[in-house]
Amino acid sequence: MLAAVFAVAGFLIAVGFKRWWSEEVGIAYQWIAGGAGLVAIVWLVYQVFYLRSVKIYTDEVGVWLYQGVFPWQTGIYGVKWRDVDGAVFRKGGIGL
Repeated sequence: MLAAVFAVAGFLIAVGFKRWWSEEVGIAYQWIAGGAGLVAIVWLVYQVFYLRSVKIYTDEVGVWLYQGVFPWQTGIYGVKWRDVDGAVFRKGGIGL
């Protein structure tokens, strides 16, 4: 969602400044808008890969979450079956 907002904002900025500003200023803002659009596209691609990297599985030891796009981000997090009885959920404003 954030990537779509950046992409639309970058497009509108580029179109707006090309139309109403002088040539030198318009070109500078077009580069800024193009950069914002490129960042938005890269962020969108990263989010898609990140969501595709999340895997949840269970085995005889517990429940595990594997996630990460880059090698330094990958990791396994989980709860062993012996510790599941310690998990508590309380409905409240801040979760306490």
